[in-house]
Formats: sequence, C-alpha cells, structure tokens
Amino acid sequence: KKPYGVYESTDGGATWSLLKGYDDQYKGATDLEMDPQDKNTLYASFWGVGIFKSTDGGHNWTKIMNGLPGDAVWDASPTRFALGISRPNVNDDAVLYTGFDYINTNGETIPGHVWKSTDAGANWTKTATGTNPDNVEDYCGQQCWYDNVVAVDPTNPDVVFAASGDEMVQESMAAICILRKEIPELKVRFVNVSEITALGLGDERRPLDKDNKTFQHYFTEDKPIIYNFHGY
Repeated sequence: KKPYGVYESTDGGATWSLLKGYDDQYKGATDLEMDPQDKNTLYASFWGVGIFKSTDGGHNWTKIMNGLPGDAVWDASPTRFALGISRPNVNDDAVLYTGFDYINTNGETIPGHVWKSTDAGANWTKTATGTNPDNVEDYCGQQCWYDNVVAVDPTNPDVVFAASGDEMVQESMAAICILRKEIPELKVRFVNVSEITALGLGDERRPLDKDNKTFQHYFTEDKPIIYNFHGY
C-alpha cells in the first residue's frame, strides 16, 4: 500500500521518494506550490488535514493554519484546500491564497470562500467578503472537494482567480481547436451547459430537457449534437 502524498524526483522522474504522505487515501496531497523565489520552500495541502509548509525542500513540514476557522472539522467532509501563490519580488514575502468549504462542529456545511496570507503562510485572513461582485462565497458550490481551483498572477499577487469546474471547459475548448485545425470546413458550436444552468435555464443533469424555443436557440434545429459529460 503506497502512501498518498508529496514525492520528489532528483533524476528527471526516473525515481521518486516520499517527502510527506498518509496511508489513508482521504488524506492525500491535493495541491503543491513552490515559492518562485526559493525552490526549497514548498506549500502543500492534504485532503481533510490542512496546509503545510517546508523550507528545506520537503524534508520537514510545519502546519500553517493560523487564522483559518477554528470550528472546522477538516476530516468530516473531508475539506480540500486549493492553493495559489505569487511572489514577483524576492524582497517581499510570498502571497498565498487558499479556497475551501468545510463542516463545522455543529455539523453545518460552510460554503466555500477564499482566504489570503501576505506573510508566506504565517497568518490567514478571509478575503472577498463584500457584496457582489466582490464576494466569492460558495464559488465552488458542491464541487469544492473535487474541481476546486485557486490561481494567482505570478507578476501581481493582487490578481487572483477562484473557480470550480475549469477542466471541462479547457478540455472541450482544446478539442474544438483540434477539430477546427484538422477539419477547417467543419463548423462547431460549443455550448457550456454549466453556464446555461447558471442562468436558470435547466438542470445540468438533463441539459436537453428544455422547451423547444430555448433548445433551438442554443443547439439549433437541424444540426447533430454531441453532449460530453465534463467535456471528455
């Protein structure tokens, strides 16, 4: 039984050694970030456990959770911590973001939100707590445990993206690019069903179950339709 965690290769991927891990698959590593100014400083998140930092290339790790919810039961759901980092200037501390939902000690599910650290993970504060569009509460819906992504501009730590479900869009768009390149005479329309359901026009489990007018608007009347779950 192999531990689930962070591994390192120093020979171009020929061999790997475990740096930190767990035997429990529900405590495996989910995100790994390297300080762009210091390759020995790593940040890793573990499913249902927390966020850890290493300053010696992964040989030793310290849990960095100061400021994050104290009433969270991280392994109840379990919680997945998405991580993003930016440090354009070596003289400044790394800026990190993490996004997650969690279950509290009362058994309540607390919607996903984004937290920020401006001191290389020593302390965290909740961000984007204003009103729409300056509030990202529940940005990942019920998918926080799965396709939860936080990304930061490497040249500007104030530019951050929080998303859920990006994989299906990337894969679908890549497929369309290939089709248009290889078969230029082929006309393709891509419809993101998640965007349709976000507008309240249907259930993504039954994306074609609409009235005729709405269906024809998005999918046309006389063209073949291929519906791919998650864009595969």
